[in-house]
Amino acid sequence: MRKFKMKKRLLWCGFTFAVVLLILMISTESNIIQRIPFLDVTTVNDIRCYDEVSTTKSSLDFDSETNYIDKPTSGRNIFFHETSCFGDEGLTLNARQACAIESAARMNPSMTVYLLFISKSEFSNSTREIVRHLLNYSNVRIRHIDPQKYVKETPLDAWYTSGVLKKSHWPVSHMSDILRYLTLWKYGGIYLDLDVVVTSSLENLTNFAGAEDWDDVAAGVMGFDMSKLGRRVADACVRDLRKNFRGDVWGNNGPGVITRTLQKLCATTYARDMTTNRCHGFTVYSPSVFYPIHYKKWKKYFEIKDSNVTLKILNKAKAIHVWNNLSKAEKVRVNSNVPYAVIARNYCPHSVFTSLKNDRRICWIMKTSVIIEQLRAICRTLVDYVTIVLRLVANEHWTKSSAVMRKQRAFFVLCCLLGLMIIVCIFWEDLSMILFTVISADHVSCWYGSSDPDIMELGEGEWDEQMLIPSRCIFFHETTCSPPNLTPQQACAVESSARNNRNLNVFLLFFATKQFSEKSKRYIKILETYDNIYIRRIRLSTYIIDTPIEDWFWTNIRRLWENKDWLHKDFHDYVRMLTLWKFGGVSLNLNSVVLTSLDKLTTFTGVQDNRDMSVGVFGVDTSTNFGRNFIDACMEIIKSTNANSYLRYNITRVITEAVWKLCYQRNDKECRQFTIYSPEKFYPSFPDSREVHTNKTRAKEMLKIEKNAMTIHLLNNYNRSTEAWLSNVIAFKMAAEQNCPKIYNVILLRVSRTLTTRNSTVLLSHSTRIGQLSTLDVMAQRIFKGDNDNYNGITIDSVEETCDNKIFTQRLKDSLEQWIKDKRRTIWFRVHIPHTEWIPILTGHGFIFHHSKEEYVMLYRWLPTNEECNVPKYAHTYLGVGAFVFNKNTCEILVIKEKYAPTKASWKLPGGYVEPGEDIETAAKREVLEETGIQADFKCLISFRHGHDYSFGCSDIYMIAYLTPQNFEIDKCKREISECKWMKLGDFMQHPEVHANNKTLAAKTIDFLQHQMGIVANYGVHPITKKQICVYSVQNTDSENTSVE
Repeated sequence: MRKFKMKKRLLWCGFTFAVVLLILMISTESNIIQRIPFLDVTTVNDIRCYDEVSTTKSSLDFDSETNYIDKPTSGRNIFFHETSCFGDEGLTLNARQACAIESAARMNPSMTVYLLFISKSEFSNSTREIVRHLLNYSNVRIRHIDPQKYVKETPLDAWYTSGVLKKSHWPVSHMSDILRYLTLWKYGGIYLDLDVVVTSSLENLTNFAGAEDWDDVAAGVMGFDMSKLGRRVADACVRDLRKNFRGDVWGNNGPGVITRTLQKLCATTYARDMTTNRCHGFTVYSPSVFYPIHYKKWKKYFEIKDSNVTLKILNKAKAIHVWNNLSKAEKVRVNSNVPYAVIARNYCPHSVFTSLKNDRRICWIMKTSVIIEQLRAICRTLVDYVTIVLRLVANEHWTKSSAVMRKQRAFFVLCCLLGLMIIVCIFWEDLSMILFTVISADHVSCWYGSSDPDIMELGEGEWDEQMLIPSRCIFFHETTCSPPNLTPQQACAVESSARNNRNLNVFLLFFATKQFSEKSKRYIKILETYDNIYIRRIRLSTYIIDTPIEDWFWTNIRRLWENKDWLHKDFHDYVRMLTLWKFGGVSLNLNSVVLTSLDKLTTFTGVQDNRDMSVGVFGVDTSTNFGRNFIDACMEIIKSTNANSYLRYNITRVITEAVWKLCYQRNDKECRQFTIYSPEKFYPSFPDSREVHTNKTRAKEMLKIEKNAMTIHLLNNYNRSTEAWLSNVIAFKMAAEQNCPKIYNVILLRVSRTLTTRNSTVLLSHSTRIGQLSTLDVMAQRIFKGDNDNYNGITIDSVEETCDNKIFTQRLKDSLEQWIKDKRRTIWFRVHIPHTEWIPILTGHGFIFHHSKEEYVMLYRWLPTNEECNVPKYAHTYLGVGAFVFNKNTCEILVIKEKYAPTKASWKLPGGYVEPGEDIETAAKREVLEETGIQADFKCLISFRHGHDYSFGCSDIYMIAYLTPQNFEIDKCKREISECKWMKLGDFMQHPEVHANNKTLAAKTIDFLQHQMGIVANYGVHPITKKQICVYSVQNTDSENTSVE
C-alpha cells in the first residue's frame, strides 16, 4: 500500500513537471536554441560541391569567358546566392526563396535579377515547377558559379585558395558572406538575402545598407554602385573580410564586415549616428526600411494577433526580412491572413500559387497554434481563480465555519497555491499584483490591469524598440486611470510636436485600460496620419521593473494610492522622469502647442513662473555623460524619499537637488550643458486683451512673443484677470491654427464653447477684438513660416509646408508682400521632388536657381531694391589632393599610372578629390590607401596649384601633401590603377612620362626636404559655430633633414 502511494506521488510529481515544461515551451518567445548556431541541429556544413567538377548543363555558368549572353550591367543588378550543396535529391529552391526572387523581379523590372548557385546538382522535381514560373520574368537569370574561378584576379584569390573557409565552423553561411561582398565588388548592384521580400522599387537606391537596430548595420540588404564611393566601400569590405575573417564567430564576416567598414567611413560607432553627410554620401537606412520586425519578434510575421498593426508597419518598408534562421520551421497557409501570407500574395503571386498545391499537409500547424492560445488563456484564468480564492480566505465567514469545513477549505487553498507555484515563473508580473488587487482602489487599478486590445502597450511591438531612439523622442503622459478621453487640446499638443519635429518620434502614453470614446477615436485617426506619432499604453507594474525606483515603489505603494492629489500631480511627474531615464528625450505637457523644432535641445528644464521657479517642461540627452549622470541623480533622489517625505519632493525640488548635487557638490565641469529656460520660452505671457483693443500693435506683439517661444500652454487654472485669461485663449487659438491644422477645427469649436460658458459678457464685449485677431491669425496662416537666418533672410522648406498647389501662388504673393514690409533681404525656397510644381511659379515671381542636390533644388530672391545682391554663388571650386609619399631610406617616391586617363597615361602622384565633409589630411591618406594599399602618415602640405574652367566651369585647387609610409608592399586598386611602384626621386624628375607640372610640384617638394618648411595643420574649434576647423600655417616641421639625390 505504501509503495502504491509512493508511485502515485511520483506520478503526480512527474505530471506536474511535464505541465511546467509544457507551459515554459509555450511561453518561450526567444527561441534560444535556434539563435545559437552550434545548437541548431539543422545546420549543414557539407561543402563538397565547392571543389567538384561540373557534370551538368542544367544552367549556364556565370562569369564564364565563353558566356557573353548576360554579362551583368554595371550597377543595375540584384543578386541572390544559394551556397548549400545538395545531394541525390537534387538542387532545391523552396517557396519562400522563390518569393524573394519573384518580388525583386516584379518590383524592379529594369534591373536584372540573378540567382547564383554553387551546387552542380540538377534541379529537384519540386523545384523545376518553381524555376519555370520564375523564368517567366524576362529579367530573372539563374546561373551557376565555380568558387575557385570566381575569386580569380580578386583581392581574395590567394586568401581563398589557402583553404581558410574549410576551417570555418559554418562554411556554408560564411561562403554566402564572402560571395555577397565579392559579387558587389566585381559588378556593383544590390545584394539581397533569400528570406527578403521586396515590397517597393529599389531601382533608385545607390550605395546603401540597412540598420538591423540602432546599434548595428545588417548585411541582408545592401548595394554598392560603380561610382567612386561605391568602389571605395566595396574595396574596404573585401579588404576587411580578408583581414578580419573568423570562422569561429557566426556574424563576424557578414554584418560585422559592413558595420566595421561604415564605422571607419562615417567615423562613428553606432548605426543611429551614421547620417548620409557623415558617411560621405553613403546611406544607412533605419530599421523600419528593411528590417521592420526585429529578430526577437519574428513571430509577428506569422501571427494573426495584431496583424493589422503589423501590416501597417510593413507597408512603410521597402523590403521585409523574415529571419529564416529562426522562422524556417514556421509553416503558413497561403490563404491565411497572417502578415507574411498577405505580403506574399501581393508581391510574389506565382510562388504562392506553386506552394498552394502542398498547403493541406501543414494544416495541423494552424490547429496546434489554436491549442497553444487556448492553453495560454487557461493559465491566465488560473491566475484570476487564485485571486478569488485569496479573497475567499479574507472573508469574515471563514472563521465561523466548522473545523471539518476549515480543513477542507485549507486543503482546497493548498491545491490552488500548488497551481500558483507552477506558473509563477511565467506570469510573475500578474501574480505580484494579486494581493494588491484585493485591496486596491479604482484610481490605481490601471497600474496592473489588462489593457484594451486596441491600445498597444509600450514595447509590445518590435517597432517600438526601433522607434524609441535614445534621446530622439518627445513624450506626453496621461497617468489617470479614468477612461481615456483624448481632448482636442491634447490632440493639438501631439500633432504640433509631430508636425514641427519630423525627425523626432512622438509618443502619447496612457495609463488607462478601457476603450477610447468615439470622439477620442476621431482624434486618434487624425494623429495616426503622421508617421512619427505612436499612441501606447503603460502598465506601471511592469514599467518599473529593473529601474532604480522599483523597490521604492513597492515599499511605498500603499501611501502612494491613498493620496489622489499627489498621484495626479507629483507622481505624474515621477513617471515622466522615469520615461526619460529609460529612453531620454523631451517630456511635454498635454495642454501645450509646440511652435518650433525641439531637435537641438539637450538636457534642460523650462520654468513656468519666475516667482516660484516651478518646472513644467524638461528634457534629458542620455547620449552625453552629463545627461546620464543628471537623470541618474534625479532617480536617486526620488528613491531616497520615504512615506513621510515624498509629499515635499515635487519635480522642481528633485531637479534642483540633482543640479546642486552635480554642479556644486561634485563641481561637474559639464554642468554648462544644462540649460534653464525662462518662462518666455515655454510659458510666455501675453498682453491683456484690453490692450490689444486699444492698440493694434499689441496683436503683432502676440505674434512676436510666439515667434520667440518654443511652446505655449493653455492655462485652464489661470488666476489672473479675465482679460489675461482671454488673451491666453486667443493666443492658444492662433498657435493651434498654424501648428495643428488637422485638429484645429475641433479646437476652435471647443474654445468658442469655453468662452461662452465662462463669461458670455466678456465674449460679447470682446467680439470686435477677436474678429481683428481672427483676421490677423488667418493672415499669419497664409504667410510661409520658414526658418530665419543671421542675415535677415528666411528659408522655406517645401517638406515643412502643408500647402496645396492650387493656393500656392496666392500664398506666395501674400508672403512676398509681408516680407517686403518686414524688410527681409534674401528669401530661399528649398523645393523637394514631390513639390516640383512650385518651381515654375517661383521663377515666375522673380526667384532664380542657386544650386541643386539629389533630393532638392534651392531657389532664392533678393528683395532689397536699393542694394546690390550680395548672395554668394554656390560652391564653385573643386578641391583635390596629391600625395608625395616619400621613403627617406631609399629616396623613393610612390607613383602610379591611371587605367582611365584623359590623355596618354603618365606617371603621377596618387591622389584624388576631397569628399564633402572630409579634411585634406584624411583625404590624402584615404586616396593613397585606396589606390596603392600603402598606409601613410600625413606630415604637412607643401604647395598647391589653382586653375579655372575645369569640370562644369568650376575652378580647381590641387594640394600637394607630404606623407611618410608605414608599410612598403604595394597592393594596387586593379579597377582604377594600371601600374604602381616606388621610383627614385631623381628618376621621376628626368622621366619622359612625367608631366612638366608634376615635375614642378616635385621640385617644390625637394625644396621642402632641404629647408623643412611646410604648411602644417592645426585643429581647433570655431568660436561662433563651435564646429571643428583646421587652420594651415607655414612653419618648421619635425621631419629630419634629408639629402636628396
